[in-house]
Amino acid sequence: AVVSTQSTGSTKGAEKIPYFVHKKTEADTTDDLLMIAGLYDKCKLNNEETTLYSASVITVGASKSISWLHHRMPALLETESEIQQWLHTGMLKSKETLPLLVPRLCIDLYPVSKVVNSVATNGPSCLRKAEPPKKRKVNTLEKFFNKKQKTESENKEHPESSKEGELEVDEIKTEDL
Repeated sequence: AVVSTQSTGSTKGAEKIPYFVHKKTEADTTDDLLMIAGLYDKCKLNNEETTLYSASVITVGASKSISWLHHRMPALLETESEIQQWLHTGMLKSKETLPLLVPRLCIDLYPVSKVVNSVATNGPSCLRKAEPPKKRKVNTLEKFFNKKQKTESENKEHPESSKEGELEVDEIKTEDL
């Protein structure tokens, strides 16, 4: 499971809402593991005795189901066959493995409490569903400035994924404006 956050507005200091991302199941359970494609390596630097281990999670563009939350997502492996293909010892062949690295719809998510933001908190309370942020109407002037600010920000951070369109703003505290 992964916890990701979404800002509740485009202003500086906007509140971030954490979300629990998990494998979509028919029953309302979250105990199935997400299988994520990754790479690892180990080596000894400068003939030292200590071994250096490193790992990377492979990401892909977000699926439509979570693109509103983040523009990237882990490359998920859904079937036992895909997992075995990925874990096959030896050299990965791009012709066989690249088709595995696509956005998947096998995930679900829901907002959780902000207790997940504390390293001191660990347990079931981190996974309890929280109330989603309330939407509010945005006046025309605010919509104009939010859209302009969002577009400029996306162009700087993610030039390949900048899109203009309808803007819906979550509830923003007056002290954040």
